[in-house]
Amino acid sequence: MDLIKFTEPTTFNHWNNKKLSGYIYEDVFDYNLYSGLKKLVENIFNNSTSHTFLTHTTVFSVGNEYKKIVSHAENDRKQHVIFDLSFESDYYYQTVDTISAWAKVKIQNSVSPLFTKCVQQFNSVEPFNINDWICFRLHLNVLEYENFLSIHYDTNSLLYNTHSSHTARTYSVTYYLDDHIENCGGELFSINGFSYKPKKNCAIAINGNNVMHGVTANNHPDKKTRLAFTMRFVNINDLFLPGHPSKCLYKPVDL
Repeated sequence: MDLIKFTEPTTFNHWNNKKLSGYIYEDVFDYNLYSGLKKLVENIFNNSTSHTFLTHTTVFSVGNEYKKIVSHAENDRKQHVIFDLSFESDYYYQTVDTISAWAKVKIQNSVSPLFTKCVQQFNSVEPFNINDWICFRLHLNVLEYENFLSIHYDTNSLLYNTHSSHTARTYSVTYYLDDHIENCGGELFSINGFSYKPKKNCAIAINGNNVMHGVTANNHPDKKTRLAFTMRFVNINDLFLPGHPSKCLYKPVDL
């Protein structure tokens, strides 16, 4: 895996935003893992009957069709959420001392070994191999033909113990399974003008909670859905981990 660190050269200082920065990873996985991940993602896109915020695994049949119990699109964005640890029933029982081991077991026991291997390998490279980093979410944005991802910030401020989500140490890592086709869209861009053209078996990690960004319209000549998925990594010291759900509640104070 080859690594390139980058920071976009300028900012228009719109809403006092920061510069987009991060890492580009090239030749990420060996052929077997890359091929397995591509088949897995294609299968999810081709065989799933709904796009959900938090994908439910229970299905039932109606006539000749299979339906999932939950179907939801967030902010006009269709997603397949492979896992999101913050939705687990025992998430808020965790502390800084327990979260890493707990997250490792949860991921291993709940998702494909291919996704597990992917997360593990990124946890072994910069910047996630230093200090305390975990992957708390993995999802597939469904970028169908002629669709785009409008500008947005990543993550949820309720997850952090920092002043805001914009000050938490997080990265969104998007791994690409197809090559970019010139003049056919699907490019990551920031509000400051940064642009990245995807390559197969490559990934880009960005501080997407700091800078507004999006993806240009998918104009694939064969009208194919973009093959990619995103992992969210966070430094555990910036997570709100109370140790018990009761500690999430507001407490009355004398004024």
